[in-house]
Amino acid sequence: MKATELIRLLEWQLPKYGGIPSNGGYDSFTEYEVGAARMAEAAHCILGSISKASRGGFGIEKDHVEEEMGIILDSQKEYSKQLYVDRLDPNNSYVKKSFKSMAKASHDLKRASFAYQKKIDSTMPNELQDLAFVCYELLNVLAKSIEKSLIRNDNAFGYTIVKQVVQNLKTKVDLCVKLEN
Repeated sequence: MKATELIRLLEWQLPKYGGIPSNGGYDSFTEYEVGAARMAEAAHCILGSISKASRGGFGIEKDHVEEEMGIILDSQKEYSKQLYVDRLDPNNSYVKKSFKSMAKASHDLKRASFAYQKKIDSTMPNELQDLAFVCYELLNVLAKSIEKSLIRNDNAFGYTIVKQVVQNLKTKVDLCVKLEN
């Protein structure tokens, strides 16, 4: 590798943790909200691994990224169960707080994920660009789906689009992990 290529690779940057707040900004008033927080936190951590790579390395924290992907897969599966929606009694004070919290966090997360997705550094290795892009896509889709589910009183984690973006993220994670071996 030429010195100029090495310098160029060391110059690309991603904001720390991809600019995404811990837990995606979600709180924990209800288990349904905890599901959103768990998925968002795991994506936040994957973005964190990419940002660490951009600050002095060429790869991702393979084991950590695999662990976080497992959390995303497990959370999508677990929280897609109807019982989490059935427990959302609109007369319960915690549910009211949770709805308000999820609405605000989802709004903020959509804006942040969309804004940072557009700023992914094109000088990053293509595989890391793709991984970052799909992490932001997951956060955006999750936030939109949570908002929609609050209006429709159904389960965002079971939406086809959520399942699709989770699988797309898994494909990107698997590719990056494979490249690390």
